[in-house]
Amino acid sequence: MGIGDVGLMTYQWAAVNKAQVADTDAINALGAAVTTHDQGMARMGCSLRRVAAQTLPDAAPTAFTWDTEDADTHGLFASGTDITIPAGGGGVWVISVVAVFIAAALTGIGMTQIKIDGGEQARAPFADNGSSVGLVMPLSAGQVITVAVYADTAAGTTMTGAVFCYRVGL
Repeated sequence: MGIGDVGLMTYQWAAVNKAQVADTDAINALGAAVTTHDQGMARMGCSLRRVAAQTLPDAAPTAFTWDTEDADTHGLFASGTDITIPAGGGGVWVISVVAVFIAAALTGIGMTQIKIDGGEQARAPFADNGSSVGLVMPLSAGQVITVAVYADTAAGTTMTGAVFCYRVGL
């Protein structure tokens, strides 16, 4: 992936965010853009979504439980919350997340986090009814990616979202 491809990825990510992860074609286009490269390495990655509303309690960090797998090239995702880098999957990875509230409005602070092996690596605050966050970093086989959301909504809420994880370099 060249430097010029980052603009394309950012543009496509914005399109997915605006569609609030309902457009599978946009999700697949993002995956194609991120995995198109000429470095001679195997394409590797996954695109997951939370389609059914997931309960998010008030002021308690909650991991996304993914219920829809749009793509998974090497078995990174089995079920639940964890995405695991497979054997031979070490390299530079792009991780992008979008989270969207369905029910209650945010009354206090809110954020989306990307965690690697349980430690926070990136976070972004919620604005209005959603948040998006991205990360580019080297990962090794066996490392686990999770996405958590925290929101002060006074009464709890429900949410949907998506995560895209693709290896872009060795």
